[in-house]
Amino acid sequence: MIGPLGYPYPSSPAVDKDILRYTNQEYTKLYDAIQDFVIRDGYNYKRIEDFGAKPETGFDNTAAFAEAVEWANAETNPAGLIFGPGIWEYDESPNWAVDNFQILANGAVRLRYSGTGDAFIIDGGAAGAGITNMFVGRFLIEAHDGAGDGVYIRAVHRSFFSFNVRGCGTTQAALRTEWCVIDEFQFTTSVNEGGWYNDGSGAAKPLYGAYLDKRGAGEATSYCTFLNPIIEGTDTGCLIQDGIGNNFYGGTMEACTNIGLDIGSASLWNKCYGADFEANTNHDIYIQGDNNHINGSDTLELITVISGAQGNQITGGSHSQITINSGASATDLSHLTINRFGDASTLTDNGTGTHVDHVYDFGNDEWIGHWDDLRFPVANLKAGASGVPTWDNTNGLQEFSIGDYLFCQVQLPHAWKIGSTLKPHVHWCKITSAANLVRWQIEYKWAKIGQVMDAAFTTIADETPDVSDGDTAYQHALTALPDIVPAGDVDISDMLIIKISRVATVGASYGTRAVLFEFDIHIQTDTDGSLAEFEK
Repeated sequence: MIGPLGYPYPSSPAVDKDILRYTNQEYTKLYDAIQDFVIRDGYNYKRIEDFGAKPETGFDNTAAFAEAVEWANAETNPAGLIFGPGIWEYDESPNWAVDNFQILANGAVRLRYSGTGDAFIIDGGAAGAGITNMFVGRFLIEAHDGAGDGVYIRAVHRSFFSFNVRGCGTTQAALRTEWCVIDEFQFTTSVNEGGWYNDGSGAAKPLYGAYLDKRGAGEATSYCTFLNPIIEGTDTGCLIQDGIGNNFYGGTMEACTNIGLDIGSASLWNKCYGADFEANTNHDIYIQGDNNHINGSDTLELITVISGAQGNQITGGSHSQITINSGASATDLSHLTINRFGDASTLTDNGTGTHVDHVYDFGNDEWIGHWDDLRFPVANLKAGASGVPTWDNTNGLQEFSIGDYLFCQVQLPHAWKIGSTLKPHVHWCKITSAANLVRWQIEYKWAKIGQVMDAAFTTIADETPDVSDGDTAYQHALTALPDIVPAGDVDISDMLIIKISRVATVGASYGTRAVLFEFDIHIQTDTDGSLAEFEK
């Protein structure tokens, strides 16, 4: 019978009763526990006690641990080591990295570390291909505040690890990985399990819950899987310093005094599914890298995508505030909720190329849209009986003297966010290089569907360019006109009747004709259209 990791379950007992020398009850419990793990036939198992280890207060197991690793390295068949329940004290970790090594905890196994290095070391080396196919867990690590990392793993691939780190050095990580590839982690480090371990010198609060890093150039921690990680009360929950394609499923990163999840600038394609982020002091999620995905996770504080980050996706979930900083590009926000508590938290988008699709503002009970243009190329505008612009037969442009005007009409599209502000603007240029101002004006009437059109025009105008001063001949300038704020019962399919004119300026006026390239209105959209044909 094949197990979930592709290994066959043993067809006969893989543990020797005589070697274990357990009572029948203890052995039955142990063997049943082992059967729950995915193991291969042919493993040679020993107890840690076989090397002189003792779960006794004051007994240093350092030498016994080192002897067990020597045995595992020397074994022809894959080795399995079994820890029974209890507190196992030691002051120096051996390097537990051995190909195919299974290190199994039977019951509540506490490894209590009193040294100054890393509490549990699995190091496949600073060079070379590393170690594969280990199975370690589930161990509870208790290291004091002056120790190194709780668990340090380097260059170990296609392996399984299960740890609960109750404490480590206060400037270190509960779990640190360097070039781990396709590993699976079941990992907990939490202040909510009786507080951080304290040997009397102080609480051993980790600086990082998990720290994912590289070994060397091109050797990032990659495509590892974290199942239901519980990280609570560290400074930063998880820093993906140099990680590619790692996956986090469920779990929580909360009550961290800095950041819940920090994705570094060198990290790509990492994904977080269905996680809970809450009560983190500065940020729930801080994204610096490219093409990372946050899917169906919930946050209470702030998600920030910083300058330089590209192509990141936040999909689904309920959130408070999301900020896209200037310099961030191509961020995709879709099918999610913001302002989840109605406390005026917002989506702040200062990035470029941000895609917003089906983002719901719970507090204001409205969909957040993105901007689009209603465009009016001058070639499509209609002249009146007088004040007709001059046609430039060389460039195919309309040149406006003061008093010239054209008409246009537009229907508000089904994608329009009903009631949102309209932002008219003019694209234009001068035909000679000269200073002084050009003033553009629009007059509009609103014709609400099913109602009588406005009797009088509303007039808005401006003469201050917003893009380019327009003082060079044929230099494209843009002038934004005052907003059109809809009033009353407006809807899709309403019509606007618009007259656009060049009028006398308040300041010194440019004395030659000015070209109108195009008149546009920026509108906010919140859907791709409407489900019903005539209403939304």
